[in-house]
Amino acid sequence: MVLRASPGLLDLATSQQMNETVSSSQDMDMVGVGAEDAYDVNLQVAGVFIIMAASVLGMGLSYAFGSDAQAPSNGLLYLSLQMLKGCGVGVIIATALIHLIGEAYEPFEDAGMSEIYEQWPMVFAMVGMFLMAILEFVHHRLEFRSRHYVASAAEVEHPDATLPAEGMPAEVTLNPLQGDGAHHESDKEVVTKSVASKQRSAILVELSILIHSVLIGFDLGLQTKSQWVPLVIAITFHQFFEGFAVGQIVLDAKFGFWKKFAMTAFYSLTTSVGIAIGIATYLGQK
Repeated sequence: MVLRASPGLLDLATSQQMNETVSSSQDMDMVGVGAEDAYDVNLQVAGVFIIMAASVLGMGLSYAFGSDAQAPSNGLLYLSLQMLKGCGVGVIIATALIHLIGEAYEPFEDAGMSEIYEQWPMVFAMVGMFLMAILEFVHHRLEFRSRHYVASAAEVEHPDATLPAEGMPAEVTLNPLQGDGAHHESDKEVVTKSVASKQRSAILVELSILIHSVLIGFDLGLQTKSQWVPLVIAITFHQFFEGFAVGQIVLDAKFGFWKKFAMTAFYSLTTSVGIAIGIATYLGQK
C-alpha cells in the first residue's frame, strides 16, 4: 500500500520550513547587529589612554614652541602659533554649539518640557553666555582699576614715566637716565600685577575646561562600539587643539614649573577620569 501526501500538506510543510529559515536569518542578523553595537570594555580602556596621550601631546607641543608673545610678529612661528590657538578656541566653541547643545534637546523632550517651549537648550546656552560675559566684564574692570592704580602711583613717583592707555597692558616705561632702585621696584610691581591677572585668567579657563571635560569623558565611557569610534576620534582632535591653546595661556601666565606641571596633569587626566567613571557606571548598572 502506497501512501501519498496531499498537496496541501506539502505546501504547509514547505511554508513552515521557509518561515523557520527566515526566522533563523533574522536572528543571525540581530546577533550581528548586537555584536557590532555591543559595549566593548577593552575599547573604552584604550580610549582612556588615547585621550590622555592627545592631551599631553597638545600641551607638550605648545610648551615646545613657546609663547607667541616671544615670537617675532612677522615670522612663520608666530603665524603658526596664532593659527593653532585659533583652532583650539574654535574647537571649544564647536563643542558647545554642535555637540553639547544638540544633544541637550533629548533630555528636555523626555522631561516633557518641549511641549511648553522647544528651544530650552538655546535659552540656557544664551543665559550661560550672558553670565560669562558679566563675569568677564567684572574681571576686566577690576584688572584695569588695579593697573591704573599702580600706574598712577608710578606717575607720582616718576613724572617721566609713560603710562598705558585704557585697555592696554600696564607697562610703565621709565626714563633710563633716572634709573635707580625705586624705579625698578615700581616697574616690578606693575609687571607683577599684569602677571597675576594673567594667572587668574588661566586658572578660570582651566577650571571651566575641567568641568566640561569630565562630562565629555563620562558620555564617552557610556557609548557602545558603533558610537564610540566616531566620538573618540572627535574628542582626540578636540583634546589636542584645546590642549595647545591652554598651553599658550599657561605660558603667558608665567607659572612656575610645578604649577605648570599641575595644570598639565589636571587637563590631561580629567577627560580620562570621566571615561573611567562612565565605564564604572555602565558595568555597575549591568
